[in-house]
Amino acid sequence: PAAPADGSAAGDVGVDIRVDGVNRHYQMDPATQTVLGAARDAGLELPFSCEAGMCCTCRCKLVEGHVEMDANFSLETWEIESGFILSCQARPTTPRISVDFDAV
Repeated sequence: PAAPADGSAAGDVGVDIRVDGVNRHYQMDPATQTVLGAARDAGLELPFSCEAGMCCTCRCKLVEGHVEMDANFSLETWEIESGFILSCQARPTTPRISVDFDAV
């Protein structure tokens, strides 16, 4: 199949990310990457530690779109209900997501 008109590969998701007051954008393939992994591949420096869903260092707020997390051993129910995700475990399920690492 032909690549989409925007130059992204089939299956790619657009990610808008805010960290330290700076907005960035990258493309990712949720079949092979998590939000954190794709950001690191794109050269972005984001907070993380365990990469296993246990420490909560990579916690960020999902502002737009939807994700599924591979695992979650640290977020409380109220955090999930408020839109927080673990970027090391999150895989987008919508064509575009927006996440904010500056949200408290």
